[in-house]
Amino acid sequence: MKKNNSLFICTKPYQYLIINLIIKSFELKNNSLVILNHFSGAKNFYEKIKKAESWKDIYFINDTNIINKQKKLSYIKKVIYYNKWNKIYNELESFKKYDQLFIAHDTVLVEYAFMRYFKKMDKNVFLYEEGVDNYKNINFKSNYLLKYIKKFSNLLNIPGDALGKSKFVDEIFLQNPEIAKNNLKSINKKIKKIPLSLDKLLNDESFIEHLNIIFDKMKDITLDSDSETINIFLGDPNIFKISQLKSLRNYFYNNINNESTLYIKQHPAEKKRYVMNLSNNDLYIPQNIPIEIFSSKMIKNNIKTLNVFSFGSTALINLYQLLKGNIKMNFYIFKTNDLKEEFNNAFKKNLELYDDFKIKYKIIYLRSKVN
Repeated sequence: MKKNNSLFICTKPYQYLIINLIIKSFELKNNSLVILNHFSGAKNFYEKIKKAESWKDIYFINDTNIINKQKKLSYIKKVIYYNKWNKIYNELESFKKYDQLFIAHDTVLVEYAFMRYFKKMDKNVFLYEEGVDNYKNINFKSNYLLKYIKKFSNLLNIPGDALGKSKFVDEIFLQNPEIAKNNLKSINKKIKKIPLSLDKLLNDESFIEHLNIIFDKMKDITLDSDSETINIFLGDPNIFKISQLKSLRNYFYNNINNESTLYIKQHPAEKKRYVMNLSNNDLYIPQNIPIEIFSSKMIKNNIKTLNVFSFGSTALINLYQLLKGNIKMNFYIFKTNDLKEEFNNAFKKNLELYDDFKIKYKIIYLRSKVN
């Protein structure tokens, strides 16, 4: 790994934390950043980072049309499309000045095109931690033939069943490499540890000042000063139907104290705020603020118990590792009856991963009306 002139690609705010964790861990200098339009408020996020003046160069790429085109393609046409990578994004030549590349996925089209371009120039490509998918097989197909095809897709130079499996990725940097190595034997030689822990970064005063510029609404979020228990619901892009929201509301109205605040943190990929209240006292945390940032605030506010409700999330693992030993945590995982089979397969693998991290959780079964 070179120490100078790196290019990072970021597709969601949490990744911005991991990018900075890598920069600080390896003392990288003169770094540049690409923000992809993959989450709500991505352009505004880009503008705020640009004003912070902490990057050598910063770019914003709206790849919505590229993604929409790919969704309409058959499997064979996708193979052809990926292998004509130089036509996916027409401005790759303007990035040839950078010496190495860091991406979050080898599955996202624009990141894939950048990866192929940098390898064509014989430059290193590194994949950094994106979330729970780095620690498990991401082949969620149920059909045996489709599952088999997905397993060996990387041989056709298209995304396979593990992030970083592509031969164009040199190394993979994760916070918990041993768990990934145990679950992903085919790529375990590529997997390396990020030396610095996330809690060290989130307690670094200079980095906190930087975050206060980018996430300026963070200061407006206050935790209940007279409460020792905090309830947080982490949203999911797959949960948006009225029937699903009603089943959530019924659960929270029946199981949370009417005077308690329910802090709602929607996933960055969710496009709209919920059309109904989920409790008597909803308080929304801005979508683009990673929930991990609030870990130190919870400790400072002497929160004794944290109840986290979700459909399965990267944040569960991070909150557990950031807060264990300081705050008692209860994790409640919702399962609803009207989700697609692939999501249910991913759900099962998430539970297995939580077991790997020794996270205790309770599954809450929600009954949603199926149309």
